[in-house]
Amino acid sequence: MEIMSLAIAVFAVIIGLVIGYVSISAKMKSSQEAAELMLLNAEQEATNLRGQAEREADLLVNEAKRESSLLEALLEAKEEARKYREEVTLNKSERQELKQIESRF
Repeated sequence: MEIMSLAIAVFAVIIGLVIGYVSISAKMKSSQEAAELMLLNAEQEATNLRGQAEREADLLVNEAKRESSLLEALLEAKEEARKYREEVTLNKSERQELKQIESRF
């Protein structure tokens, strides 16, 4: 009877170890799959964020180019206006000189 009890106890321990091993293996596999899924999701999100950042960067570059062109055109217009003012001032000075000469005669 003692041997039978001992055999049952050993059998119960072995069954417990097998059940424990299977449970731990299943839990580890489940955890590994969850980690792999999280990694895939993180990689996909990183790819999406990179694509979005590249699109936004392209938009910013295009906007900067457009603003640069506008500023260049504004600078050219201001330069033309300055030249025009100088011409007008020069013409006024010439007219005043002509009036002075005419008034002398």
